[in-house]
Amino acid sequence: AYIARAFSVLEGIGLQNNPDYAIVGECLPYVSQRLLTDKSPRVAGALENFIFGSEKDNKDRILDAERLDLLLSGVQSYSTAAGSVTTASASATAFSPAPALLSGTSLSSA
Repeated sequence: AYIARAFSVLEGIGLQNNPDYAIVGECLPYVSQRLLTDKSPRVAGALENFIFGSEKDNKDRILDAERLDLLLSGVQSYSTAAGSVTTASASATAFSPAPALLSGTSLSSA
């Protein structure tokens, strides 16, 4: 409850300065980096749902290219902001789930 309240306060402050402000947009770089580097089954499931959608029983679901692009843009933004992550190491580290995505294997079981 405290986190939700803090986010709503920050959103309100941001909206006073910019009517188009969205705190989710500010958090996207960190969330993207976390989704692509955290190896926990819970985060892998969240990544799978984000990229493929939540219909796990649908065998015909496909990768959502717009969501993938959004995710990769967020990682790039995070890497740029962090400054300590080089492009080469970010590529090697951040894309560890890629083989599972490309093979169609469930990320939560990979």
